[in-house]
Amino acid sequence: MAINKDQVKGRVKQATGKLKAAAGKAVGNPTLRVKGAVESGLGKAQAAYGDVRASATAAGRKAKKKVSQASRRAGKTASKTVRKARAGLPRVR
Repeated sequence: MAINKDQVKGRVKQATGKLKAAAGKAVGNPTLRVKGAVESGLGKAQAAYGDVRASATAAGRKAKKKVSQASRRAGKTASKTVRKARAGLPRVR
């Protein structure tokens, strides 16, 4: 499964948010701590959106492959049926 931009940006935002929250806690700055927690939550949501998007893309590709395979099988079956029908007909010269 491929990685998309939302997954990367979300995880980066989540990590920076955690760093800000930790820095706010270490320094004793409640504003920085809250901003970090909010940024971390936003990053987590964006990463989750990217995960869902990647899963949907993979599912779409898998479905497309299945349809293509079924189409080829149906085409082969139709060709066999036509050949059998032609084989049973008398030849016209």
